[in-house]
Amino acid sequence: MKTHLASFAVAAVAAAAIPSASAQTTLLFNRYVPPTHVISTSIVGAWAQEVEKVTEGRVKFNYPADSLSPPPGQWELVTQGLADGAFIQTAFAVKRLPLTQLADLPFAAWSVEATAVALWRTHERFFSKADEHKGVAFMGYFSAPGGNMFSLTDKPITAVGDLKNLKMWSLPNLPAQLLGKLGASVVPGPATRIHEVVSKGVVDAHASLGFHTILAFNAMPYTKSATEIPGRMNASSFSVFLNLDKWNAISQKDRAAILSVSGEKLARQSRAWDLVEEDSRKKFIDSGKRVQQASPEFMAALQKAWAFAEEEWIAEAGKKGVDGKAALAYFREQAKAVANERR
Repeated sequence: MKTHLASFAVAAVAAAAIPSASAQTTLLFNRYVPPTHVISTSIVGAWAQEVEKVTEGRVKFNYPADSLSPPPGQWELVTQGLADGAFIQTAFAVKRLPLTQLADLPFAAWSVEATAVALWRTHERFFSKADEHKGVAFMGYFSAPGGNMFSLTDKPITAVGDLKNLKMWSLPNLPAQLLGKLGASVVPGPATRIHEVVSKGVVDAHASLGFHTILAFNAMPYTKSATEIPGRMNASSFSVFLNLDKWNAISQKDRAAILSVSGEKLARQSRAWDLVEEDSRKKFIDSGKRVQQASPEFMAALQKAWAFAEEEWIAEAGKKGVDGKAALAYFREQAKAVANERR
């Protein structure tokens, strides 16, 4: 990874050198999604605009024309000083951020905003002392729509038996493990690669993403049917962070101002993804594709097969000195409360 990241050093330095007339500090912030993606425009982008506003332009953001690293390399990119900030999908940081994986457990995604806000509140109450984000300046979380199951055929996935030996794409780590427990043959990878996999017929189905993500990364044309899982099979959480040396070089006044629009306020920006998810689901249906709800029988089988995920997370939390059962109960309580705000 170090060799790979070093190859981007010249590009990073060149991008960082872009002048900014009014800012005392310019942050080179890496994004591995397109500039038109909701993360860029309405979540991280909206947060960055708030940062610039509350610091009265003393802190500004520049973005490389192309990502300086593939999705899994964001932490090293920032800690090695090749970028001043980035976000990482926590599925790519399981060993580094085990507590944060709470948000990716099955049946916990009530809404995108609810997941992110509940994760932040749980971090504040239970996780902060474990200092998982040591080595960077941690700004907060945002989230993505919870994952469903999708078929490249008109026949949706309706039972555990449908998954036996089915070749499926999914996000890595826990989502892939969940599908593997059901007998699926899993091809894991980042969301940015899903088009390549489904368009070439490498798989017959995919899971762990929402409607907007398969639309944004051009997998929707190849997807014919969907099975929605109440609470979703997983969520996808992201950590936003800055290079620690760069952060410490910012004045105390401006650091305080940045933190005032981070944390839960950053998590609240995830609401934008709820809105585009609703619109993307409508586009899926309007194009003549089928959406089916998982039956009670299917849900019971999923809950039984996936109970291991919760048990393993609670055990891992215990290793960090965290009461996993209490943290999980609190997270779900907060997620439901935030989701109910919009009803």
